[in-house]
Amino acid sequence: MNFFGRRRAFVSISVFLVVMTVISAGCAFLQIAGAEGDAACQVPVVPCLGGNALPGPPLGSIQGLSAYVEGAGELTYDWTYEYNEYSVSFDLPDELYAYYQDYPIQRYMVMEGDRDNALDFITDNDSVVVYVAECMDDLSERVGLDDAGKAELVLAFVQEIPYEYDNVTHSMGDYWSFPVETLHDWVGDCEDTSFLYSSLMAALGYETALLVFEDHIAVGVSGEEFDGWYYEIEGTKYYYCETTGTGWSIGEMPEEYDEAYVLPVGIRLGPPTDLEAEVGDSEATISWSPPNSDGGSPVDRYAIYLDGEFVAEVYGTIYTLTDLLNGLEYEVTIAAHNEEGYGPPAVLFIMPLAQGVLPEAPTALKVKAGDGAVTLTWSPPEDEGETAVDFYVVFLDGRKVALVENTTYTIRGLMNGEEYEVTVAAHNSAGVGPKAPAVVVIPAPDEVLPSWAIPLMLLILVTVIVIVCAVAVQTRRSRRMRAQMMQGTLQMGGDSAPPVPLPYQSQVEGVRSEQPQGAPDTGPVVEGASIAMGSAPAAVVAPEASGDAQVDGKGLEPPRFCAYCGSPLERDAVFCSNCGNRVR
Repeated sequence: MNFFGRRRAFVSISVFLVVMTVISAGCAFLQIAGAEGDAACQVPVVPCLGGNALPGPPLGSIQGLSAYVEGAGELTYDWTYEYNEYSVSFDLPDELYAYYQDYPIQRYMVMEGDRDNALDFITDNDSVVVYVAECMDDLSERVGLDDAGKAELVLAFVQEIPYEYDNVTHSMGDYWSFPVETLHDWVGDCEDTSFLYSSLMAALGYETALLVFEDHIAVGVSGEEFDGWYYEIEGTKYYYCETTGTGWSIGEMPEEYDEAYVLPVGIRLGPPTDLEAEVGDSEATISWSPPNSDGGSPVDRYAIYLDGEFVAEVYGTIYTLTDLLNGLEYEVTIAAHNEEGYGPPAVLFIMPLAQGVLPEAPTALKVKAGDGAVTLTWSPPEDEGETAVDFYVVFLDGRKVALVENTTYTIRGLMNGEEYEVTVAAHNSAGVGPKAPAVVVIPAPDEVLPSWAIPLMLLILVTVIVIVCAVAVQTRRSRRMRAQMMQGTLQMGGDSAPPVPLPYQSQVEGVRSEQPQGAPDTGPVVEGASIAMGSAPAAVVAPEASGDAQVDGKGLEPPRFCAYCGSPLERDAVFCSNCGNRVR
């Protein structure tokens, strides 16, 4: 194979390498993107053991799903009512505060029709609001306050919140805050404190309304025990409550306010109250009291959940949970129901009593992250307690997800990129022992290619592209030069054009025989010719003829060369014998 053939083969191989590199890089990218896309679309489905698989309303259908969480950001506020000092402490998780901050809702009034949006900021079923309302109820019972006194106590609490304009707190002319935000920031203006007071009073079972003025918002509370200024809507009197500034009692109204737009909040079903538990061996008896507010219709039943799983619907206020694991903490949730549906839940944590000596915590806990999954492996505890360990309890983010007999387990259905906390505890006849130290893990898709493979592939791709481009430029330049040379060689009729040697031309010695006059010209006649194909004669006499020269009866044609590789062509060739390209 000559130079041009080798070059053509090299170009073909280079193009093949480029195509394969691009395909490989594309496949790797698609696999990685596909893995990430699948992970983003996954819905974590983690089985939650405990309770019976009975039909019932899903916990997500109950208002105020998030339960009050203790020990998550404690806040303590003090205030004075009737010369007595009061204090309340509660926990407000940062996650709950961020939830309300990011909640997509219009937080200001542009036109009169936006006034009705204020009702969306009454969150009397929020877990923190309900907890603070219950604290107010307990304080009222301790000091012997009646319903009117309880309402005044809550009003005094809200009036202690410092007043500040929205352009200072939020750099906006108007910004409506949810009650949880106001409790967290402990600052606000008239609409913020009015939303908070109305939510607390509604959680306590009072019927309230928002009183919207041209440049002010206050609260109206209904009750036969109140007197003073009020607004009456459809036979219901709402007594004025000023939430900004201390010293204002229910029914007292500043002189500058007169006509108001009244937005009744209504009476809503509240959560069960006074939850208590009496625990025993593998069981617990739960009791509770009806909600402070029945929502305007009697409570007809209650739904009970154990660790988020529906257990039963009961018509009384007591229930016994059985088949529990001793030494293991459970979350019990109870919600009341009336003709309007379920109200917000109340939550209680229980732990059945352990009988005997519990096993120690498992040892050597190791966790391996996978694609939407984590695999746990561990070793048995050094001390198994009173009896041998019969199974292990696997926990994910503090909730049990499985009971296993061996020392390995894979939790599936997780979200890639999310952080999870996993641990395990051993169980024997006495109950569940302490948990092993928790491990934080982040699931991630398996690597499609090693980390060094993609940079190497890109380097190879760039190198091949550079080589191919260089070869293409050189090939085009060579073709141009050869075409110019061939054009100059094949010029016919010019004085400076050299004669073109014919590969099949013979060197002829002799003389042309004379032809009779009038005889047709039949071409050159050679007599006694001596043909030497490779040697030059001493003298060459060009034959004279009036017609075209003939060799073996065929006309003489100029030689042809391949326009692609420059190789000489056979007279009747259709394809080049060297490069294989079609020439005619």
